[in-house]
Amino acid sequence: MTDHKIYAIGDIHGHLSALDILLASIEEDAAGEPYQLIFVGDYIDRGPKSKQVIDRLIELRKKDWKYRPVFLEGNHEHAMKQIINGHDAELLMGWGGFGGRTTFESYGLDPSIIPEADEKGSAVLEHCKDLSKMFANVVGEEHREFLNGLPTYYKTPVYFFCHAGVDFDASLNWQKKEDLLEIRKPFLLSSKKADRIIVHGHTITKSFKPEIYPNRIAIDTGVFLPWGALTACVLQGSDAPRFLMTNDRHALQYP
Repeated sequence: MTDHKIYAIGDIHGHLSALDILLASIEEDAAGEPYQLIFVGDYIDRGPKSKQVIDRLIELRKKDWKYRPVFLEGNHEHAMKQIINGHDAELLMGWGGFGGRTTFESYGLDPSIIPEADEKGSAVLEHCKDLSKMFANVVGEEHREFLNGLPTYYKTPVYFFCHAGVDFDASLNWQKKEDLLEIRKPFLLSSKKADRIIVHGHTITKSFKPEIYPNRIAIDTGVFLPWGALTACVLQGSDAPRFLMTNDRHALQYP
């Protein structure tokens, strides 16, 4: 069991202001004691400052920490990696439709040059392949290295952190990457338990507040929505989980 505080941070989706306010709230909450940050992925897309969020995470990674921060991979980072590493033209078109255009724009590119997902033809695919190469060059080596180095899970003696969830019928040591990044109903509706509590994002909670279940803690509270927020789950020893929440303007009261 870990005695230091862990702050597990939900899906950021390009909302740098909410992240910065949350980091300040965490610093205040920690009251000078060492702590560990664990980010569960989806740093990019949907919000306006995806590049700048990655810049901030890289800054955090470079700081001198007693407990090194953990940056996990989300399904949105996975898509971006496939585009910049493999120049996946078809994925680039689909990615534009689920939030990628805002990321494209945050790197200084015109999002309107990404075709719609239903556009067809070899010329369109060739155009997207060229766009993916251009995007990879703009992203640069430091951001590429950060994205390529993201693990899919992290565990402590009590908790298992991942982006989307797990297959409760498999050992936590033998999870499929696609489940860790994208699983929804089979995980969310299950009453089964693993040998650790799963802390995850990916699926926005119905209450738009963090939710605690016997087998999991859900911390995606929809920061990119007008009524949403960014959440940090505070975990320490045998203490009950508690939460810090912010939006793009200020810290929020919880509960």
